[in-house]
Amino acid sequence: MLGKLIKNEFVQRGKQTFAILVGILLYSVVILILHTLKDNNIINNDYYNVFVGMASVVYVFIIFASAIGIILLMFLDFGKRLFKDQGYLTHTLPVKTTDIMTSRIVFDTVAILAMAIVYPLSICIASGNFDFFKELIELIHSVLTMTGSGISKTTIILDGVLAVIAMFLSAICSIWQYNAAYALGHSFSSSKRMMSVVFYIAIYTIMQVISGILLAIVSIPAVEDAIEGLLLKVDSETIIVMIMLIITNILTFVSTFILIKITTNVCKTKLNLE
Repeated sequence: MLGKLIKNEFVQRGKQTFAILVGILLYSVVILILHTLKDNNIINNDYYNVFVGMASVVYVFIIFASAIGIILLMFLDFGKRLFKDQGYLTHTLPVKTTDIMTSRIVFDTVAILAMAIVYPLSICIASGNFDFFKELIELIHSVLTMTGSGISKTTIILDGVLAVIAMFLSAICSIWQYNAAYALGHSFSSSKRMMSVVFYIAIYTIMQVISGILLAIVSIPAVEDAIEGLLLKVDSETIIVMIMLIITNILTFVSTFILIKITTNVCKTKLNLE
């Protein structure tokens, strides 16, 4: 049954999301063609150059706007299909609430992964340079070498991968922070939307307080001395960045797991549809 739920998620939510991603790729091809015509002097006049410049600016805007749009679609779909008119059908299906949530997690993960693949690919297509990120790594390595850092390209790549994972986990965590707040707000019989906003602010505040507590712990003299002793053994700042990214990713993963559990439990025990 879980397989059918996952398939239904892709049918219900995949069309809009993947249509946006395909549109980004197609527009990248258009940008590549426009620049190719300009760079090879096939079309070369002031009006055309201005048009290419405007198209490139629009492309950058669309990259950011589409990413926000895809995340927004995920937010809106949660309320529509689990708490509004479609919620009656969703929650009367002979399936476990955990399976419903799992199917959503699978789609969210695939969608974010698709974004992580499509956006870098679209940049490579639009620039006509599939060595774009390789050259970026070379540039970073050169700059660090000039500053006296003996960092290897492998470490730079690992830091980059961890940074991408951090962005991925942050996006998933943001989605389920919204979902948890929405579900908690709708566990009340009245003022559901207002309570959802209150819970969103409360969850955000709790997460910030926990972050503050962790920083306070790190600031304890004994802990600070231990960390400084560890860092003295690490000559490269990029290694330090790697350690921080690993810690951040672990904390974000744990936070996301807790938010998913909260959402699932509310939908199991205190479900109030609009």
